[in-house]
Amino acid sequence: MLPTQLKAEQFKGYPPKAKQLAIDSIPLLRQLPTIYVASLLREVIRYDWKFPAERTQVDRQLAYLASLNSEQLQSIFAGFSHIRLDRKLEDVDWVRDPML
Repeated sequence: MLPTQLKAEQFKGYPPKAKQLAIDSIPLLRQLPTIYVASLLREVIRYDWKFPAERTQVDRQLAYLASLNSEQLQSIFAGFSHIRLDRKLEDVDWVRDPML
């Protein structure tokens, strides 16, 4: 799966706050490299159990990335865009279970 294919229903198994955060972040997540989105969702799925300071860190990271325009995002993630996942890894349902 590629981030451009993300849909709200894919987050139905997430805890309530994590689910809402992920759904609200779909437009941003769709613009990011697959490897980064998979890593970020590992943090998001645990959102409900994080301490307030840890939640704030995730919130700030998402807010910062959302504040950037497309060119800035491309510049920041240029190194990530060169990382290619094996086709088998792309086929794993890393959205529903990012802990895989």
